[in-house]
Amino acid sequence: MDRSTPLGPRSLVRALSIQLLPLLAAGCVDGFGPEVREIRDVRRVAGVERPPDGAFRRASGLRLPHLWRNETRQREPSAWYRARFELRRSPEDAWAIYLPRFAQSVEAFVNGRWLGSSGRVAPPLSRNWNRPFLAAIPATSLVAGSNTVELRLVVEPTAPAFLAPFYVGPETALRPAYRVRYFLQISCARYGAVVMAAVALILGFIAFRRSEFAHFRFFAFGCLTWAFASAELFLEEPLVHGRPWQVAAMTAAALSILLFIQSTHRSFGKRRGWLECVLYATLAAIAVALSIVPDAAFEITGLALWSFCFLGGTYLGGQFIFGERPAIPRARALVVLGISCLLIGAHDVLLALWVPVEPTVLLAPLLSLIAAFWGAWVVIDYFLGALREAERLNEELEERVARKHAELETNFLRLRELERGRVVSAERERLMREMHDGMGGQLVSALAMAEDGETKPPQIADVLRSALDDMRLVIDSLDPVIDDVPPLLGMIRGRVEPRLRTHGLRFDWRVTDLPPTPRLGPEHFLDILRIAQEAITNIVKHAEATVIRVETAEAVNGEGRPGIGISIGDDGRGLDEGTAGGGRGLENMRVRASRLEGSIEIVRATGAGTTVHLWIPIETATDTDRSGASARANGDRPTQ
Repeated sequence: MDRSTPLGPRSLVRALSIQLLPLLAAGCVDGFGPEVREIRDVRRVAGVERPPDGAFRRASGLRLPHLWRNETRQREPSAWYRARFELRRSPEDAWAIYLPRFAQSVEAFVNGRWLGSSGRVAPPLSRNWNRPFLAAIPATSLVAGSNTVELRLVVEPTAPAFLAPFYVGPETALRPAYRVRYFLQISCARYGAVVMAAVALILGFIAFRRSEFAHFRFFAFGCLTWAFASAELFLEEPLVHGRPWQVAAMTAAALSILLFIQSTHRSFGKRRGWLECVLYATLAAIAVALSIVPDAAFEITGLALWSFCFLGGTYLGGQFIFGERPAIPRARALVVLGISCLLIGAHDVLLALWVPVEPTVLLAPLLSLIAAFWGAWVVIDYFLGALREAERLNEELEERVARKHAELETNFLRLRELERGRVVSAERERLMREMHDGMGGQLVSALAMAEDGETKPPQIADVLRSALDDMRLVIDSLDPVIDDVPPLLGMIRGRVEPRLRTHGLRFDWRVTDLPPTPRLGPEHFLDILRIAQEAITNIVKHAEATVIRVETAEAVNGEGRPGIGISIGDDGRGLDEGTAGGGRGLENMRVRASRLEGSIEIVRATGAGTTVHLWIPIETATDTDRSGASARANGDRPTQ
């Protein structure tokens, strides 16, 4: 949220009303009808044992509330209070005695009959300074006329001691008020401690996992110490009693305020390390003093600690209200939280000083719930915002991915069309070149022979048959059924063997199965056809042979690369010395062999014919290098 965003008066009043509504309602906890007697005038006698009636008659009267002085607590840890009330007639239903506020342990009597106690009245005492007390009075214990109520109050030298006005009346009228006050003073404190501890664990986990929430580590520790200090409001039987527990609870309450201040400094981006050091040093000094001072000085030292807490809380509330708030979610709620802290703190301080304020219950437990609610509100709002942002980014990412996918698909289709056009163009160009070099040249020769008028028709027919065979070879090279070398050679034999017979030639066929060559395509098969065709044509024209020997086998070249070998030889007179090394036909054969990544070798033997050896690799050079590298990586040597 923007730091400059103001909190309007209406928003402020509305937020405060929502948070302070339970506090305003708490002011009506002790409203009764006319049948309930409020006891304010009592007589007090110090002592552990019940005083005789004469002692009460000699004692001077006093008016409740009665706050024990420090020297009185040190001298007299137990005292008796007696009051009288009149009944016109004996009641038929049960009555009760209701004590809203007292400290520290009490037991009640009516007309000399013991009614009950708030807990242990012998050291170590139960801690009941914040707990209301209700004791039922049987109807038979009350009489028409004057009735006597006696209370024995037992206190600790270092703990507060007081007795507020109490009530006697029908139990049905007093018990609802007792339940409301018990909820506000005990249940709310217990719930607040549990909530604060839960918020501390959640925020601590988040703060230690997410760096942007590092400042909430102090807030989490503050919630833990506050939850511990809140146990003083509702815990009746702590693990330790007396001064050690008081010092621990009071120090934890002050420590939580300092941790909240430190968290606020980090959240607001303020560097006030010197102030934090001074505050921690002051707290440590007061805590040590509380642990070692005599009982008589404990009260004044405790007042110093509570004053320190009130000043720290005032400073903290002032930071929320008047400080420059950070740009974090719900930052304006800090103002409401700060005002609530100041109002509740001021109320509880005035109540502890016995200034007549309403409601007459401590509101610190409600402050725990408010602070925990705000912390949970901020964190939940942050994560909801982060979730919404993640959803928005996810939608944006999906939209971008869909757009890029459409672009890629369009580009792929375009590239595929271009590639298809390139392949078709290249294939068309190759077929045109093959037909021009082969069949085209033969048709031109046949046309020239027909035009000169001297060539005999059988010769022209022979040229035309060669052109037709050439065209069939080109077409056969495109046949998808032919996907290996042996079927390709068999197709050549079927095409040319009838013509060879007319020239007195026959095949010595030694073609065997060969390793598959999946890398060879139609253009490669056409090159093999052309090489074989050129070799056979040379034999027919120049060798004066009777046998054409065709042989295949697996072969390895001089570099150790595996491949296949095709040999086409004859039993004729062999090539002349001048043609053994070259000629246009032989040069074309070498060019085609290089396109196959193979090699061709012409072997001439005097009187034993000529043999053309064609070697074709099974894999390309790139595939061979890749397989060799893979074998070396696996610790194997490539197969030779």
